[in-house]
Amino acid sequence: MNYRKCTHVYKQSNLYALNLDTYLPENPVKNLPVVIYIHGGALIFGSRKDVNENELNAILGEKIAYISIDYRLAPETKLMDIKSDVEDAIRWVREEGSKLYGFDANRVAVLGKSAGGYLSLLSGTFQNKPNAIISFYGYGDILGDWYSRPSSYYTQSPHVSQEEAAKCVTSDILTQADYPERWPLYLHARQTGSWASLVSGYEPHTVYTKLTPYCPILNIDAEYPPTFLLHGAADTDVPVEQSKDMYSALINMNVKAQIYIQPNGDHVFDRFWENKSEEFGCILSFLKKIFIL
Repeated sequence: MNYRKCTHVYKQSNLYALNLDTYLPENPVKNLPVVIYIHGGALIFGSRKDVNENELNAILGEKIAYISIDYRLAPETKLMDIKSDVEDAIRWVREEGSKLYGFDANRVAVLGKSAGGYLSLLSGTFQNKPNAIISFYGYGDILGDWYSRPSSYYTQSPHVSQEEAAKCVTSDILTQADYPERWPLYLHARQTGSWASLVSGYEPHTVYTKLTPYCPILNIDAEYPPTFLLHGAADTDVPVEQSKDMYSALINMNVKAQIYIQPNGDHVFDRFWENKSEEFGCILSFLKKIFIL
């Protein structure tokens, strides 16, 4: 599909600049609804360029604008500031994006995958919330043992020492990072159960209350946006229970929610999806219902 792509700086200081890419469908009209994409990468690697073309084309085909954002990465930047980046990206879309492109500020959805799914779920707790959330294999609980104890799956991989992991950390603020270069850092964190403290700066088992504001599942209220959760039943990275528990918590608070579990699906199970797959159809139906298309 042909589309128009533009890059903008949505947040900057003298130490960093954060970019987002806007993708507009052919012959865009005023008051376009928007999907903001938040990439995954355990909060420590990834880029706004990590876009699934099939997904992009399917969403643009429904006359919905697509925006992919960068955010500062951990551990050089901690979770509290990463959260503020996502808040500022949503604000930019509603304010500057509406001025530049005529976006409908009342029809903004957030779609994220893995750590991006987590940030998407966290956005439901913001004061400036999106109007809808789509979370692929995300997680609502960063205090659980799955996140803050050694992973039985990753401890089967060759051991990564503290020294090896430390070599992946820089003194700079990173807004993009390659998966191969940062993988040892992630693997060490999962093998030692130090992921939560790595990205937040807090040890969850000693300062529990410091991290409760960053657990979406503990902060659901009646204003939480309609949410669609997707997860693989055999996910070896983020347990499928993370989406199941989040779904139950949303339903208990009378929040509109849907869940799709991919049978035998592992992490990133959607990478081979095609535009016209049943799963894409469910996502598009969800968006069209929320956006009244």
